[in-house]
Amino acid sequence: MPKYVDADLLKLQIERGAEMTEKKIRLLDLSQQPIADVVPVVHAHWIATGRSDGNDNYDFVCCRCKHTDIHSRQVKVPYCWFCGARMDEREEK
Repeated sequence: MPKYVDADLLKLQIERGAEMTEKKIRLLDLSQQPIADVVPVVHAHWIATGRSDGNDNYDFVCCRCKHTDIHSRQVKVPYCWFCGARMDEREEK
C-alpha cells in the first residue's frame, strides 16, 4: 500500500534547514516522514427515481447524501458530484 507523506510539512522542514544542500534533500529518507491524513473512500450507489427528461436521461439519487444527478442509464457515473462517494456499491433490493 502506498504511503502518503505530508508535502507541506516536508517543505517546511526543508525550508527550516538552511544548511541542506540539493544533494541532502535528494537523499532525504522519505520513509521517515510523517504520514499525511488520507480521506477514507466512501462507497455508495445511485437510486433510480424513474423520472425522465424525455431524452433518455433519468434522475438518480445518491444513497449517501440524497443529492440528484441526471444522466443516461447507459452512462456509468463513477462518483457522486456532491459528496464524492464512489458509486461501486451494489444497490440493495
